[in-house]
Amino acid sequence: MHSYETGPYGTGPTFRVFGSDEEEPKRHSMFSLIALIAVIAVAAALALGLVFLILGTLFSIAGAILKVAILAAIAALVWRRVMRRRHSRHI
Repeated sequence: MHSYETGPYGTGPTFRVFGSDEEEPKRHSMFSLIALIAVIAVAAALALGLVFLILGTLFSIAGAILKVAILAAIAALVWRRVMRRRHSRHI
């Protein structure tokens, strides 16, 4: 069970667990909290950048494949027309 006791005037509530004989939990300093937020922000930015890099590479590869497929389809249509005309001339 938890108890939220208030300390002297001007300090916030303290957190205690009934039945524990341990020392009071250590509070993080303001610098450590700011450093933690900064590290998390940098890690998130790197992760997001990596995700965008991977997505960009995938879409680039997909675009190249699509271009090759379109060129192959156009070449096949042209080849079919050329072969059809040659075949009809010989008959």
